[in-house]
Amino acid sequence: MSRGQRAAADRAASAEVYNNTVHNPASRYLVHGYGSSLNARYDLHDNAFSSAVADASLTASPTIRYANNFYGGAPLPVPATDTTARTGDPLLVNPAVSVPYGTADSGPRLRTALGFAPRPGSPLIGNGTVVPDNGGRDYRGAPLYRGRPDIGAVEGPPGGARAGQGRA
Repeated sequence: MSRGQRAAADRAASAEVYNNTVHNPASRYLVHGYGSSLNARYDLHDNAFSSAVADASLTASPTIRYANNFYGGAPLPVPATDTTARTGDPLLVNPAVSVPYGTADSGPRLRTALGFAPRPGSPLIGNGTVVPDNGGRDYRGAPLYRGRPDIGAVEGPPGGARAGQGRA
């Protein structure tokens, strides 16, 4: 869901978008689709959507299903299809991280994205759903799952403390 990414226009296409952490520092759009890109079907689940902009838009369409996502930072609209949504402060390590990092010689410094890892006590911890065939590792390369699954790209906070509030 990065800026400039265009979704499929084929009605037979589908995409499952899960366990991502998406932070919006300035745009009015958090998830944006339009025109023929909405012909395909999308299942967005177990993602952490965080925004510094209140009421940033999340595209709604009969072809998009949101489920078990987190919506927070600034107040965000929760799509009607997300009946298990969580909201509030995601308690991220350092959401003020900005880009770009790295140079042509060093390459991108992807570790800076760990500023979007959940801190102990984050509502992202222990509130995800099990995703079959998920690749077995989170963004930082840690094994999945350590206890109940988490929402977002990083499984648990730095150091592995699991102080979140899981669902019964």
